Amino acid sequence: MIELARGFFDIDWYSVEFGNIRIVEGILQILLVLLVVNLVARLIWRKIRRRNWNVMPGSGYFIKPTLWQRLFMWSVRLLPIAVISLGIALILFALADPYKYNILEKEHIRSSERLELVDVSTSMAEKVNAQKESRAAILRRQHLKFLEKRRGKNDRVALWIFSSGAYLVERFIVDDDVYMMQLKNTPLIISARYAYLSETERTQFEPGQVRGMDGEGGTTLDHALDSVIEFFDRESDPKVQRKTIILFTDAEPHKYPSAQLAALRERNIVIYMIFLKRTAQESKIARRLIRELPRYGGRCYPVEDENTLGKILAEIDKLEQIETMKSRLAIIFQFYQWPLSMGVILLTLGVILALTVEVLWPVRP
Repeated sequence: MIELARGFFDIDWYSVEFGNIRIVEGILQILLVLLVVNLVARLIWRKIRRRNWNVMPGSGYFIKPTLWQRLFMWSVRLLPIAVISLGIALILFALADPYKYNILEKEHIRSSERLELVDVSTSMAEKVNAQKESRAAILRRQHLKFLEKRRGKNDRVALWIFSSGAYLVERFIVDDDVYMMQLKNTPLIISARYAYLSETERTQFEPGQVRGMDGEGGTTLDHALDSVIEFFDRESDPKVQRKTIILFTDAEPHKYPSAQLAALRERNIVIYMIFLKRTAQESKIARRLIRELPRYGGRCYPVEDENTLGKILAEIDKLEQIETMKSRLAIIFQFYQWPLSMGVILLTLGVILALTVEVLWPVRP
C-alpha cells in the first residue's frame, strides 16, 4: 500500500494525458444525476417525517446527545463515505487511462575500423634527419597523441607490428584505454639478438623497448599485408563500411607489395602510409610506393621531422570523420495500475468500515 502510494505521488502530473476521458465524463454525469435524485428523495422523506413527528411508536423520554457525541457520530458515519468516495474517484481516474510519454534522443556514432601496422624493423632505430631521437621513438610519441585525438570516436582499432614477420598485438577493440596501454607496452624495435644495432643505437632505448628475436630485423611489408588482409577477412565487422590501414614505416621493404595493394583495393580498404624519410635518397621501392599508392585508393605522407608527423596525423584525423546519427524515440508509460489498485483497496476498506459502523452504531445521531 505504501509503495503504491509512493509511486502514485512521484508522477509528474503536468505531463499526464488521458486516453478515455470521455467515458469517465459520461460516468460522472450519471453519478451526478443519481446524487441529485438521492438528495431530492431525502428532502421529500424528511418533509413527510416532520408531518407525522408526533405520531411515534413506543414511549419514553428523548435524551438529547451532547455536541461532542454528535460530532463523534457524524465523523464515524462520514468516514466510510469519504473512503468509498476516494476509492471510486481513483477507479474513475484509472478508467480514464492516464499515461505519459517521454521523448528520448539517442546519438549513435557509426564506428569505423582502423588497423594500425607499425614497422619495428632495425632501420627504425635510425634518426630522422637532425633529430636526436630514433624514428621509432618519435613515431611512438606522435602515435599516442593521435590516439588521444581519436578518443571517444567509437573506432574499432587493431594493432599489428612487423619486421621480418608480422605479429598481432591487439585484435579489434573499442576500448581506447586498453588499446593505448597495449601500444605503450609494444617494443619499438625487434631485431635478431641486437645483431644489427650499434652500441649508440642500443643505449638510446629504455629496457624492454628493443626485443631480440631470431630471424627478425628486416622489413617484409608484403608478408605483413598478407597477414592483415587475412585478419580483415576473418575478424572484420561486415556492418562497418569505413575500413582503413595506417602504415607507419620507413618505406624500405624488400619487395614491392603490388598484389597486396590490389587486394586491399578490392576490399575497399584505404591505406595511409606514413613514410619516415631517411637522410639519404629513398630506395626505388620507396619512390614507387609514393608514386603508385594513390592508384590503389591510398595516400602517402613523407615525414621529415616530428612537426611534420604531427600535422600529418592531424590531417588523417580529419579524414577519418565519424558519422553521427540522431534518433528520437517516444516511450509511453501507462500507470492506471496504481490508481486502480489503490481505488479497489480503498473501496473494500470503505465497505468494511460502513458495515462495522452499522453494527456498532445502528442509530443515526
